[in-house]
Amino acid sequence: MDSEFRKNFLSLFTGTAAAQAIPFLLEPVISRLFLPQEFGVFELYVAFVTIIGSIATLRYEMAIVLPAKNSNAFNIFALSFLLTLFVSFLSLLVFSFFGGFIAKTLRSPQIIDYYWLIPLGVLVFGAYRAFYYWFMRKEKFALMSATKITESAIKGGSTTVFGFLKYSSFGLVLGQFLGQLFSLLTLVWPMFKYERKNISSLSWKKMRLLAKEYSDFPKINVPQTLVDMIQFSGLVFIISAFFSVEILGQYSKAIRVMLIPLSVIGTSVNQVFYQKAAALYQNGFHLRTPILKLSALLLFISIPFMIIGILYSPEIFAFVLGDNWYQAGEFAAILIPWFFIKFILSAALSIPLIVDEQKTFLFYSVIGNVILVVSVVIGGYYFNDIYKTLYLFSWTQVLFNIFLALWLYKIAGKKKEITNDK
Repeated sequence: MDSEFRKNFLSLFTGTAAAQAIPFLLEPVISRLFLPQEFGVFELYVAFVTIIGSIATLRYEMAIVLPAKNSNAFNIFALSFLLTLFVSFLSLLVFSFFGGFIAKTLRSPQIIDYYWLIPLGVLVFGAYRAFYYWFMRKEKFALMSATKITESAIKGGSTTVFGFLKYSSFGLVLGQFLGQLFSLLTLVWPMFKYERKNISSLSWKKMRLLAKEYSDFPKINVPQTLVDMIQFSGLVFIISAFFSVEILGQYSKAIRVMLIPLSVIGTSVNQVFYQKAAALYQNGFHLRTPILKLSALLLFISIPFMIIGILYSPEIFAFVLGDNWYQAGEFAAILIPWFFIKFILSAALSIPLIVDEQKTFLFYSVIGNVILVVSVVIGGYYFNDIYKTLYLFSWTQVLFNIFLALWLYKIAGKKKEITNDK
């Protein structure tokens, strides 16, 4: 890892850590202000926004960092934003016509109250991703960190206030939306101030040509994203349908707490590694050495936390969050081995995008998520036991991720043939 990588990583890591510190410090308060079933309804809203918002751009935003010319990159940015507008409107129509059926299937009639806010959440979520990747291209990592801090501060502060005002699940939903909205606004102003000159380069013809040139992103990465969403957001729907909103609240709390290291360290490493590794690969280098070093570092960091988590999670959850969340700690202890290996692989998951192995990665991801869904269905339908369900899908995912790690190491050895750029 060179000095530039360390600088960019530390910039993102510092912002992400600060952003995560705010909800972490407020979590004991917020968890006592809202009941598990209210968190369950909130998680359904987040799942809808995350899944739809993640594909609203058809994943073209990930291509923003790739073109040599800024004018081409800006056209991809505009394309991503326009697609987000369209998908947001489409989601409004879907929830307007099929909202009752969706709520009945999920055993959560309360989610109907938030159907009007889901399309707005999708719009903000998708637009943010387009802006975020543009500033990643420009290597504005300090600004990117600022957006995370803004989102966390607005979300944590407003949610706490809404909790004291007894807003129930609406306080959680509104706090989430406001946090994402203000994080987007922190990127809109710099874009307007410094990048207005690129507006003259926009054209429908160029957008169509670039959409065709980077068509693998919607063809491969949209299905890939939907497959990935099953691991977190998709399971929200499955658990809600098989068990209860209260169980969903406990499960989601366990997942959210364990996502903190993935968000603080893993995501920061992945984003900086993606930009750096893409440059290395374009210049004819293989990625085995840098990814092995990063994975070893993540392994070293995570071992003490894994041991403590497995042994003491229920007691830690109950002490920090309140007695209502002891069961969430039990769930966390069961799921920690899965999160342990996911944390170690967090940086390596960008390798298939860089070395053009998206199709194979999609195939393997589908297999892994089929295993996951089947394990949850078996647990819910045949055992009707949330604990057996969590044990089953946690350890099947550990085995699958070991296989995935071996494949990622193999493709990290690929080198690109150097040719003249178009």
